[in-house]
Amino acid sequence: KGDENLEKKIIVYTMSNCIFCINLKKWMETNQIQYEERNIINSLEHEQEFNDLNGVGVPLIVIKSNGKDTIVSGFNQRKLEALLIN
Repeated sequence: KGDENLEKKIIVYTMSNCIFCINLKKWMETNQIQYEERNIINSLEHEQEFNDLNGVGVPLIVIKSNGKDTIVSGFNQRKLEALLIN
């Protein structure tokens, strides 16, 4: 149908050596959740996006779904389970 792209796009803003980021990525992989990682240390563009989102800490997860962005700050497993696994 071509609707698949409308489902969910998940962007994760991370920094190297961030234990919460590492745990989040492990959790995403365990649950077979596709995501795009954007390291804010390695890329000025990603750092700017992070700042534009008023990001305070990493990981910062942006879930784009049906034209709506949901932002989860930090590795909040219960919140992420509710949003991504239902």
